Amino acid sequence: GPGGCGQTGLMKFLRNNNIKINNLADRDLLKHMPNPNMIQKNVKINKCIFVVNKSFESVCSHFRRGWAKTQLKKLGNIYKLPISKQTTMDEYFEFVKKSGKDFFGIENQFNNWYNTKLPFPIYFIKFEEIPNNIKQLNEYVDNKIDFSQFKIRSRQSTKYRDIFKDITILYDKIDERINKKVNDKSIY
Repeated sequence: GPGGCGQTGLMKFLRNNNIKINNLADRDLLKHMPNPNMIQKNVKINKCIFVVNKSFESVCSHFRRGWAKTQLKKLGNIYKLPISKQTTMDEYFEFVKKSGKDFFGIENQFNNWYNTKLPFPIYFIKFEEIPNNIKQLNEYVDNKIDFSQFKIRSRQSTKYRDIFKDITILYDKIDERINKKVNDKSIY
């Protein structure tokens, strides 16, 4: 997924349950990849889990953790947001408000993965619904995972919803479109 969605937490959890995962620190350049067509030919992938969550909170998380510029670049900066507009969350959201665009390209990344035929299956899952999908996730990873230690923390970024109400509308619409596709077909 686009980052800020709980992907790292899920990866650590899977690793702690003896499930082979890609590099947590992204040394293999697979984490948050904007397009699966960028996967190097020599990289062998058996299965993929694509984590989605609330897009607005994901973007806020990037800014809160100081990752916004890095993540914007990682996701391809599809609308070419100038570096000068990538400084603070306030300035970024003002630019989003004026343009009506999500410069992180969260929906674009999702659609790239969702619409590309790949030689391995992808399990699309909403992070907050992982506890409701334990059986399906266990079947997907061919393992019986102990979910007793799996925790969903409350999002620190939800406090920004009141501050940037007009921006949340754009991201909520993105989430509606993504969630409809995830609900229609979780394993692709």
